[in-house]
Amino acid sequence: MKDKVDVVINGKVLTLKSNESPEYMQKVALHVDQKILDLKAKNLSSVVDERVRALLIAVNLADDYFKIKDRHTATDVVNKKLTQEVARLEKKSDSFVEQIKTLKNENTTLSDELKKIREKEKTALNSKVQTLKAENTNLNNEVETLKSELAKVTTEFEEFLRNFDNRPADADTSEDIISLPISNTRKAAN
Repeated sequence: MKDKVDVVINGKVLTLKSNESPEYMQKVALHVDQKILDLKAKNLSSVVDERVRALLIAVNLADDYFKIKDRHTATDVVNKKLTQEVARLEKKSDSFVEQIKTLKNENTTLSDELKKIREKEKTALNSKVQTLKAENTNLNNEVETLKSELAKVTTEFEEFLRNFDNRPADADTSEDIISLPISNTRKAAN
């Protein structure tokens, strides 16, 4: 729906019809009016006729238009490059997210494997400790047995020596010496 709006351009009131808002049309009219005032400020109005002035205003407006269009085109190029860069970075980010997920999964797997290895080694060490404790107990038992046997042999040896020292001088001691479980060092010493 076309709206009617009254605008002032070059001191004249004009009624414009447009699909644009009245505020927008006032802005356009103000821009055209400013271009006319700029031309008047250059004192060209006395040198050129009205048609040439209108052409100069049109050229100025076209210049503004193309400058804005060029800036818009340059902005579009920059926006396109930025959009491409954003897309590239998003892909890279997605790749990093996938790598992080993969690394987290690998870390979890390795942590689980490490726990299993530690448990296995702990079990093996506990088993080895138990085996060593059992061996230690057996060795201690053997030591005690050997101590007991040594004490028994020592007692028997001491008794033999007492009997040997208390024997009659003419008694034959070869049987007593031979029956001892230890060497004949005593007989050789006498």
